[in-house]
Amino acid sequence: MINHLFITGLLTMSLMSCQTQKIASSDPEAAETHVNSQKNSEYIVLKEGERKFLDQQQMNIAFKKVTEDSRCPEGANCAWEGVATVEIELMGVYTRPKTVLLSTQSNAQRGYVENFDFAGYRFTLTEITPEPTTRRPAEENRGEYVLKLKVSQLSK
Repeated sequence: MINHLFITGLLTMSLMSCQTQKIASSDPEAAETHVNSQKNSEYIVLKEGERKFLDQQQMNIAFKKVTEDSRCPEGANCAWEGVATVEIELMGVYTRPKTVLLSTQSNAQRGYVENFDFAGYRFTLTEITPEPTTRRPAEENRGEYVLKLKVSQLSK
């Protein structure tokens, strides 16, 4: 009897996990693309609102939004170079979704990190465009951002 309950529980959890993956990967608002990757590292480019499936890593990645863009506009003189921070969502085949904030620089005092480890891989924000200019401030770039991430397999 106990074995029967245990097997039923495992099957139920397995089916729920598959259903969660299907729901998460069928987001109608985000474009989905499959990316073939290499074993050691690769670069991934995502548009704001875009979702991709990474074949090698067996996970979904989504660029949700830019939460901060205080970078010094091109052509301006600034006391601080500023920072851009993006919100991404990662979800492996066997993991729950994880929302992460990545920034263009690391600063522990301000809570900025450039990379994050997830499911055996390191995700590093390497670039975000467009940069603000004196003619086009960061607020006008909403919905048009493109980010570049480096994905590296962690040592085992």
